[in-house]
Amino acid sequence: MRLGIATYDYLWRYDIEQTLEHIAKHGFQMIELMSTPPHAWPRDLDKKKRDHISELLKSYRLQVSALNPTYGDLNLASPRYTVRRLAIEELKEQIELARHLGSKIVVVVPGSRHLVGTPPMEKIWNYSRSGIVELAKFAEDNGIIIGLECAPFRFIERAEQLKRMIEEVGSEFVKAVFDTSNTCIVEPLQSSIDIIKDFIIHVHLADSDCKTWRKLPIGMGSIDFVAVARALEAIKFQGISIIELWYPEAEPDSSALISKRRLEAIGWRA
Repeated sequence: MRLGIATYDYLWRYDIEQTLEHIAKHGFQMIELMSTPPHAWPRDLDKKKRDHISELLKSYRLQVSALNPTYGDLNLASPRYTVRRLAIEELKEQIELARHLGSKIVVVVPGSRHLVGTPPMEKIWNYSRSGIVELAKFAEDNGIIIGLECAPFRFIERAEQLKRMIEEVGSEFVKAVFDTSNTCIVEPLQSSIDIIKDFIIHVHLADSDCKTWRKLPIGMGSIDFVAVARALEAIKFQGISIIELWYPEAEPDSSALISKRRLEAIGWRA
């Protein structure tokens, strides 16, 4: 299985030029680009800057497998119409940037549900679905796949919920992203893969103790990545698996190399 790495752990520690240089030096060919400040937020990138990033990628022989704007403040499920509209417009800009950089996937978290003063789940669900339907049409027009991702403490946390949303949207341009550290907090990894096996297009790999949400280097938590590999092989997964870490306690190069070495030992290849 093909292995790449996300730029997440490098985001606030190196600029984008340095980040791409470091990642290429470690033997990666595929990256998931965190398309958010300070690296590659679409509204910061005029054509000259976009062309500059494209040239950097080409010079380092790197390919962008997916864009991920991160979702701290993008909320397709907000009860506020203006917040939902802003999220939709920004995600359309992500789709356009993906096309420019040669990526085929934009990762999308369906939204967050606040615990106090929030509408009923049905309304939250409908808000999010409406936005995803609109984005799906825009993605189709641009030849980009939306990869919906479960995330703990949001409102779609489980594979059954993710499957339902994908089926209700009903677009071939909306698929699933499977994330080990997000999933293991709420349900077993094997059963989650089985539920969304027909939709998985992209995978995030990070370790965790499966009690506290963390994106640890591989081997620092309790996830059985041999079992994950076997489960993905069983469903004939053909996409890219991305090392997606957020571990400020260590230098990102060391975390990347440790994770790469341990995953390659059980069947992945960068």
